[in-house]
Amino acid sequence: MHFILKAFLAGCLVLGSAGGALSGNILVAGGTSSYSGGSVMQMIANSPEHSTLAAMLQTTGLDQTLAGNGMFTVFAPVNSAFSALHPGMLDQYTNPAKRAELTRFLNCHILLGRIDTATLRRLLAVQAGPYMIKTLGGCYLGVEANGAMIQLRDERGTVVSILAPDLRRSNGEVQVIDKVLIPGN
Repeated sequence: MHFILKAFLAGCLVLGSAGGALSGNILVAGGTSSYSGGSVMQMIANSPEHSTLAAMLQTTGLDQTLAGNGMFTVFAPVNSAFSALHPGMLDQYTNPAKRAELTRFLNCHILLGRIDTATLRRLLAVQAGPYMIKTLGGCYLGVEANGAMIQLRDERGTVVSILAPDLRRSNGEVQVIDKVLIPGN
């Protein structure tokens, strides 16, 4: 279930380029993915750009959920997004004693249902501006447009860009993002 709330979100990250490549397998900004079919989890597990995310999903058991029959949208940070985190922050989430925190952290990157960028744009138009969506982890993400690009704003105010949108899978969508979404508290 998605909750849409009117929200005021100030500022946008201006990107100088709309194209480029992540690594030979996923092209950004209107490019294509070399992966076809399979589940959301299969795409993440087979992507060299998502090995950190795949390992974290396996640690929590969410890999089984994302390989299942439900419909999910995963905002999938690339490995460099995890590398850019403050070193202590990544350790906090990967500590085996804090599995519940890791599960919530990962669920803040997942929506129930198949949500593509066309749907996000329609919701922006209906709301007449930025709006909020609630993730499975209970986090709220602001959704806004910066020209042709859809961006998210996490609870800490970090603006995240969708690098490779609408990677359709048998049980949902993968939206490749450039930064990690961090819960507020």
